[in-house]
Amino acid sequence: TSSSSGIVSSGSYQNIYGGGPGDGFIASFNISGSLPVQLTSFDAKRVNDKDVLCTWQTASELNNDYFEIQRSVDGSQFTAIGKVKGNVTSEIVHGYQFTDNSLSSVNNEPLTIYYRLKQLDLDGKSSFSDIRVVSFNQVNTNWNIYPNPTTNELHIETTGTEKLTAQVFDITSKQVISTILFTSSTIINTSSLYEGMYFVRITDANGAIVTVQKVAVAK
Repeated sequence: TSSSSGIVSSGSYQNIYGGGPGDGFIASFNISGSLPVQLTSFDAKRVNDKDVLCTWQTASELNNDYFEIQRSVDGSQFTAIGKVKGNVTSEIVHGYQFTDNSLSSVNNEPLTIYYRLKQLDLDGKSSFSDIRVVSFNQVNTNWNIYPNPTTNELHIETTGTEKLTAQVFDITSKQVISTILFTSSTIINTSSLYEGMYFVRITDANGAIVTVQKVAVAK
């Protein structure tokens, strides 16, 4: 799971990142210049071999109609899998949760699933959280991706010897660094990236996702 999040929209964006697991964040979305809906946490975790529990919390809400939970098997194309009613307008903390127990309906039973929230206002405006990744792979302890946060270079190392590819995506699932082929190690030039959160996706020679890790770029 990850430790920071944001709201991506045509409104304002605020992302506070502390640099490691357990850090807090506040993501805010301004609605026509009024007070924002503040999403203070969003997480997705396995609860057994088939179900995923999505949890999130808001510090305040204004004209918040509902949250739509979206799922993807490739980190790019998302579909709605559920809806949770919001608290319209509130200045107190509210917690929400949604359990995805429909993974058996996903074709080919992928080992990595992606989740995000779509928040909709009463007037139809919407905004997105950033993406959470849930892996059903066995944990690979031989990966080392550093430094995190990074500025100009990201090092990827593994003890394996198979041919792999690395790709970097932003929080909207847009690929920002093209495919890099490597075996045991590689260095990714991140100097052209804007400050923010990114996903590094490693795939094997067959195109299967080996691991997805979140990294921060600091300037």
